[in-house]
Amino acid sequence: MTRTDDIDAAVDAGILDADQAKGLKTFLADRAWVGTDSTKPEAGITETAPDAEEIRFARGLHDIFLTIGVFLLLSGITMSIGLVQPFLAPIASAVAAWLLAEHFTARQKLVLPSIALAISFVFSTAQTAGLTFAAGSGASTGWADVAVPAAAAALLASIAFFVRFRLPFATGLIAASATFLAVAVTAEGLDTDIESLLTLVLLAGGLAALVAALIFDLSDPERRTLRSDNAFWLHLVAGPLIVHSVIQLITGSDAFDIDIATAISIIAVVSILALAALIIDRRAMLVAGLIYLGVAIGRLITSADFEAGTVLAITMLLLGTSVVLLGVGWQRVRRTIIQAVIPDGLARRLPPTAQQASS
Repeated sequence: MTRTDDIDAAVDAGILDADQAKGLKTFLADRAWVGTDSTKPEAGITETAPDAEEIRFARGLHDIFLTIGVFLLLSGITMSIGLVQPFLAPIASAVAAWLLAEHFTARQKLVLPSIALAISFVFSTAQTAGLTFAAGSGASTGWADVAVPAAAAALLASIAFFVRFRLPFATGLIAASATFLAVAVTAEGLDTDIESLLTLVLLAGGLAALVAALIFDLSDPERRTLRSDNAFWLHLVAGPLIVHSVIQLITGSDAFDIDIATAISIIAVVSILALAALIIDRRAMLVAGLIYLGVAIGRLITSADFEAGTVLAITMLLLGTSVVLLGVGWQRVRRTIIQAVIPDGLARRLPPTAQQASS
């Protein structure tokens, strides 16, 4: 593997100039995150080709072992400092997480430990901001008042982590923190919590994350660069936010106590989301909708006066069969839909189907 000092030596020898060296370092850093094993299949793939959404979390048991160690170390630091001065505990945790990230994230490019460090840094920073604001505002401070500075700190911490380390997972943290901040600001401006308004804010956050994800995806339809990984985490945030918000707007306060008409509406919504998932070749929204689809199917079966055990068994059977069939035939169904409803100009910017890749 090419090292940074090798590139610097090439510059000193006149083989590369400074701009070429900088570009090569950036390229190799991106390759380190993507990994040679997770590059996408070349031309000639079949419908059983590796998943285009493949994300490698760990390079082996070593990464998992290190992640456990990171968790234990940060927990120990937090508890030890907390015994002496509780207010300093989250600060110490955030500082320790950043320093560890300088080694495991910046230098070794270990994904799973880096994810743990990113979560710890963002959470500890948010906790520090919330505690600081609460200490300065007195006992009358409400949850929304504390949530605003905490969410703002989380957003800034997520951005800082991404800018420094270029960890794709941090894009998901940015989207989640931004949505949390929007919810906190909205709740703080209300005399009473208006659930429907907060649901709309969550929906807006999910749609914003989806748009950002699609921008990354459309710029890298072959999914060979870090842009694809950034999009993956944004989709993972956008999916649950969009699905939960839409279902909440349809069902009202309780998505699990529905009538037959609402159940049919949920099935229609999840079907539309499944269509969108097939077109963009991302499964996050579909996965997020499975639990609501199961509830809707169960409600329809219940209307036939089956016993509770029978309803559960039939629901799981139908839901599992649908997921397995769709998973097995994903590329075939996707190719059919794209050929039928997507214009050629847009289709060329979407991830290629198996037939396109083999041609």
